[in-house]
Amino acid sequence: MSADTHADMHEEHRRWQNETAMWHDDIGVWQAQYRKALADLSQLQAALSKHLFALENHERSIHEHENHLREHERALAAFKQGQHIGDLELLTAAKAHQEERARHACQREYHERAKKEYHTAMVNWSPLLKEIARSAHVHSCGG
Repeated sequence: MSADTHADMHEEHRRWQNETAMWHDDIGVWQAQYRKALADLSQLQAALSKHLFALENHERSIHEHENHLREHERALAAFKQGQHIGDLELLTAAKAHQEERARHACQREYHERAKKEYHTAMVNWSPLLKEIARSAHVHSCGG
């Protein structure tokens, strides 16, 4: 039989009660935070939907940009082949090229921001999802 005295056992029980009281406090905080996270899922879903919508708009904008580039390239080719009226058309072509340059720079900047946002979201999302799915089971020590 153990050498524990009645006083030792009583003291150990008090420590265990203090510890289990802290565990209850922890669980209460964690439950509240999980409930808030569940409530925030609708906000997360809305934000993800907005990101997807923005990417769809970005893709349409890229297609429009490509169409402008093709039109501008055709105009330059026609000009090179001598199919122009004069200096006015040359000035118009130069102005159109400046506009295309600005449009392309804007597309590049937007795309880089979208890429960073995507990578930031996915670098956090995938591990979070894996961890939550992995650990989403009931733990028990029996009893």
